[in-house]
Amino acid sequence: MIKNVILILGMHRSGTSALTRVMNLLGASLPKTLLGANEGNARGHWESQKIIDAHDAMLTELGSDWRDFRTLKDAIGTRKRKALIDAMADMIEAEYGASETVAIKEPRICRFTSLYLDAIASVGAKVHVIIPSRNPLEVMKSLKSRDGMDEQSALFLWLTHMLEAEHDSRNVSRSFVDYADFLDDPIKETKHLVKDMPFNTPHTVKAVEKQIIDFVNPDLKRAAAKLDDVNQHPIAKTWIAECYQAFLVLTTTPKSKTTLATLDRIRSAYYPAIDMIRLIQHDFTEKLAKKDNDLADSGDALVKLAKEHEAAWAMEKIKTDQQIKTLSDEFEARYHKEKDVAEAKFQAMRTDMTAQIDRQKSEFQAQFDTQKSEHETQINTLQSERAFMQNEFDAVISDLEKTVSDKEAALSAAYHELHAVQENLHAVLSSSSWRMTRGLRGVINKLRGAPSPTKALPEPQIAPRITDDR
Repeated sequence: MIKNVILILGMHRSGTSALTRVMNLLGASLPKTLLGANEGNARGHWESQKIIDAHDAMLTELGSDWRDFRTLKDAIGTRKRKALIDAMADMIEAEYGASETVAIKEPRICRFTSLYLDAIASVGAKVHVIIPSRNPLEVMKSLKSRDGMDEQSALFLWLTHMLEAEHDSRNVSRSFVDYADFLDDPIKETKHLVKDMPFNTPHTVKAVEKQIIDFVNPDLKRAAAKLDDVNQHPIAKTWIAECYQAFLVLTTTPKSKTTLATLDRIRSAYYPAIDMIRLIQHDFTEKLAKKDNDLADSGDALVKLAKEHEAAWAMEKIKTDQQIKTLSDEFEARYHKEKDVAEAKFQAMRTDMTAQIDRQKSEFQAQFDTQKSEHETQINTLQSERAFMQNEFDAVISDLEKTVSDKEAALSAAYHELHAVQENLHAVLSSSSWRMTRGLRGVINKLRGAPSPTKALPEPQIAPRITDDR
């Protein structure tokens, strides 16, 4: 059952085969129907022949092919998208189903990146994307040598592949690697790629270091170009050069917001211009082809009349060269005009949006400051009232404590005074003189009109003694 997928998204002739083989050396499984080596890649492609055939069929159904640099997003509807995802999931399971960690590579996947990521998710596997970038002029020369592709088509095909692969993989784990750096130090770059992965490869880099070094060497790089060459190329010096520089930045700072914004800006300007670029390219190619046909048709006659019409032929050639130059200049002018218009619109939209954001930010800040000030005033008022009430409360408590203290002191004094009286009274009533004078007190009472003699006075009651045991 597939658990981990290493998905290599790269343009044709950009080192995807070498990267896939290195992932295989680390233990990632390859497809069952493997495309072998050929003149285009003597060390092997390391990709599925069945998946290649399926991709070509899908492109044909969408009215495209692998050479077409138009975006396919508008050609894939919701229903067709679901069917394509299911088909891709079936292909992945058929080609890799018995393996736990697999490496999937095929340059056309760049055109279907979001579909493949959904298909991988549907089989319940984790994914890590690797995006290699190679100098677009090197890719152009390689495609021209292998497939006879013209420079303009090769460069814009590179741009479409790179923009779509990067944009549609932003929400998953991924790494970027420069092909030249990979060839210069494959062990260092491979360690960097493995470190970024959300899962472990079956083998460590150290365990297969010798095999990696033996497989990867600078001989894999057959066409060398520099960044300055890209900046000076008449077609590549704008979007393509800027895009390539952005990918070089992403190899060290893959989450750079500035760089991702640059790629978004390039994509928003490039996509609407694709049809115009193809139209200009088609018109230019047709005119050149017509000239070639005209020259071919009249070739025999011109050979026979070479001496007679040598001067006329020279003039025709000059005229044709001028027409070609004019067409080329028209294409360049139209291209730059459309580019300037698109950039002007983008800048206007950006300025307007920035102004709106700043205005809304200022309004929000003002509201926030007002509410903050009101809340702070309320808090200060409540704190002042609380302090006043606390002072009042403390004063009342203090007065109560003093009153209680005074009352307790007075009560204590009265208590001691009463205790002394009780002590004296008890002493008198308990004395023998009191008892001896009982009869005398009776006589005195009678003389005072007290109760009759027949009734004896009651014996005085001695009150109980008060003790200090409160």
